[in-house]
Amino acid sequence: MTTLKRSLTALWKATGLNDVRLHDLRRSHATILMSKGIDPRTIAGRLGHSGTAMLAKHYAVDRGDKEAAAAFA
Repeated sequence: MTTLKRSLTALWKATGLNDVRLHDLRRSHATILMSKGIDPRTIAGRLGHSGTAMLAKHYAVDRGDKEAAAAFA
């Protein structure tokens, strides 16, 4: 894991991005798949979860929040 973190840190510096954690990429992956209508059970499986409860609790962005933000803007 340390080697991976070092490689990612070097990549972020080379591209001019701020430090991005591996977990950030995982969360983005889940959120993008959910926004594309992919089945939550499939997404949970891709993340290594046995069910969708963890996905719903930690990874999924509530669509209601997105709609509310769009309406406010």
